[in-house]
Amino acid sequence: MRAMKRCLAGRLLSITLLLIVTMIFSTFQPCLAEKHMIFRKYFWNYHEKGYLLGIKIPLDDYLGYASIPLDERVGNASEDYSRLVTYSDPVVVDVALRLKKLAEEDKLNRLQTAEFVLSFVQGHYLSENFTENVGEFPKFPVETLVEGGGDCEDSAILAAAILKAMGYDVILIDIESNPRHMAIGIALNSSGEGIEYNGVKYLYAETTSMGWPVGVIPQKFKNITMKPIPINNDIIKPKKMELDQVRYMLDILNQTLTSYNMIYEQFMKVAESNQRLWKMYSTLYIVYSSLEREHYNLKQGVKEMKEKLLQFVMFSSIGFAAIGSIGAYIAYRMGFKRGIRKAEEASAESRQTPEEPAELPGENVSEKQNLAENQAEK
Repeated sequence: MRAMKRCLAGRLLSITLLLIVTMIFSTFQPCLAEKHMIFRKYFWNYHEKGYLLGIKIPLDDYLGYASIPLDERVGNASEDYSRLVTYSDPVVVDVALRLKKLAEEDKLNRLQTAEFVLSFVQGHYLSENFTENVGEFPKFPVETLVEGGGDCEDSAILAAAILKAMGYDVILIDIESNPRHMAIGIALNSSGEGIEYNGVKYLYAETTSMGWPVGVIPQKFKNITMKPIPINNDIIKPKKMELDQVRYMLDILNQTLTSYNMIYEQFMKVAESNQRLWKMYSTLYIVYSSLEREHYNLKQGVKEMKEKLLQFVMFSSIGFAAIGSIGAYIAYRMGFKRGIRKAEEASAESRQTPEEPAELPGENVSEKQNLAENQAEK
C-alpha cells in the first residue's frame, strides 16, 4: 500500500508541475528550463537501521524518458532491456554516489555495499498484482525513481544502473518462469548461487523482496532456465521536450493516472476482502479458543478418571488379595482337619482287623495244598 501511495503521489505531483509549466510557458516554445525539478524522498532499512535519501530530478529529464514509446524501448528480444540501464544518466550517477557515501560512512565492504543498494531498490518494489492492468511497460531508472517503484524488470534495471554507476560488473538475468521474472547478477569475490557468463560467475541478486541477500536464488526459480543479459554502452538517451510535447505528455499522464486509479480501486477491494477475512479469522479464533478450552477440560476430566480408575484397581487388587489369602487359610485349615480325621479312622481299623501272615519267599501253591490236606485228615 505504501508503494501504491508513492506511485499515485508521484503521478499527481508530475501532473501538477506540468500544469504550472504549461501556464507559465503557454506563449513560448523553448525547452523546459532545468530549474524545474521533481523532489523525492526515499525511506528504507538495512540491517535494522533506517535511511533517508532526498533526490532532485529535472522535470525535462523525466519527461524525456517518459515520452519514449514502448516499441523504441524494447523489441521482441529480451536483450533490449539492457538499453534501459542508463547508468551514465546524471540522476543515476548522483544516486549512486550518495548511496556509496552512506555505505562508506557505515564502513560496509563491497558485498555489503551491493546488498545496501539492493535494500534501497527492494524497498520500492511495486507488486505485479498492482501493475497487471497497466501492461508490460519497462521503465527507465529515472521513471522508477520519480514514480516511487515498479515491477520486477523496473527494479532490476534500476539496481543494475546504480551498481554499474558505482563500478560493479553486473548483468540482467531473464528467468523463463510463468510469469516471467527478472533479477540481476553481480560479479563478486564471494560464495553463493548464480550463473556464469563469459567465464565469470555472477551471483544472483533478487530486487523485488526485502531481505534477500546476494547469492541466494529463491526456491521457485532454482530449476528454471536463466538467461544472462549483458549491459553494453548502447543505452537510450532521453528526448528533448518541447511545449507541444508537454501537452501531449499531460494526456499520457492523465491516462496513466486513470490506470493507477483503477489499480487503487482494485487495491481497496482487496483491502475490503482482507478486512472480511480478518473478521472471519477473528470469529474462527474465538471458536478455536473455546474448543481449546473444552479440549483442556476434557483432558483434565480424562486425567481425573484415570487417577480414580487407578485407585479403584489398586484397592480392588488389595481386596482380592486379602480374600484369596483368607480363602487359602480356610482351605488349609479344612484340609488339615480332614487329614487328621482320616488318619484316626485308619488307625482304628488297623486295631480291629487281625493281620494275615505274610507269604514266605520260598512257598508255592502245592505246598499250601498239601498242608491243608494233612490238617483235614487229622
